[in-house]
Amino acid sequence: MSKLSQRVIDKIQEDILFTLYENNPKAIFANAIAKEIARDNELVLNLLFELKQKGLVTSISKSKTGKSYINRKRWTLTDKAYEAYKTI
Repeated sequence: MSKLSQRVIDKIQEDILFTLYENNPKAIFANAIAKEIARDNELVLNLLFELKQKGLVTSISKSKTGKSYINRKRWTLTDKAYEAYKTI
């Protein structure tokens, strides 16, 4: 990520948030987000963790049946972020 400017990183994060907003309330995997915005899976995952630290997204580590994922997480917007996007 060091080769990308902060402006580009911010734009990619906006794309990630918009993709999650479009799919809300459905939580989606990072690889589906990466496909949607045409970016590398690792980059998207790193940015999702940054967004989680900012309180904008949350990760879900269990399936609908309650079974824990071993290496995967689904992602969704926090309620606060969804409400902010809804007003735009």
